[in-house]
Amino acid sequence: MSEVFNRHGVQHHLYADDKQAYVNTPVSDVHAARATLEGCIRYVSDWCSSRRLQLNETKTELIWFGSKKILGKVPESELNLTVDSTTIQPVKSVRDLGVQLDSQLSMKAHVSKVAGTEMEMGHGSRVMGQMGHHFWMGHMGHGSPPVTH
Repeated sequence: MSEVFNRHGVQHHLYADDKQAYVNTPVSDVHAARATLEGCIRYVSDWCSSRRLQLNETKTELIWFGSKKILGKVPESELNLTVDSTTIQPVKSVRDLGVQLDSQLSMKAHVSKVAGTEMEMGHGSRVMGQMGHHFWMGHMGHGSPPVTH
């Protein structure tokens, strides 16, 4: 699977049933970054299909990271990805290795989630994780490096 991402020049992390792809782009090149991610996702989907696997579009997430000012420079409609007949809209936060990341990397989403989970657990509720997410990220900025793990 790594060769698929490498062929498209996309940084990535692969887990048992998760795939994460990363691109870093200045605001002026968002269109090119979108095209790169769309091509990569299309290729991943084809790769999966050729092996009798299926990319679960309902578990596919997209998030763009950047400051509020940087993110505000691009209309929301231009941040969507379209692969075949599916439109993938950016989400406000994603879970990565148990950490909630929001588009501004403020940790507000994580703190809210952890505080809410602790309150739920205090009332005897069970917390169950989700599996099988595919996670596509774009990072916008002024040539700053992408977030890596």
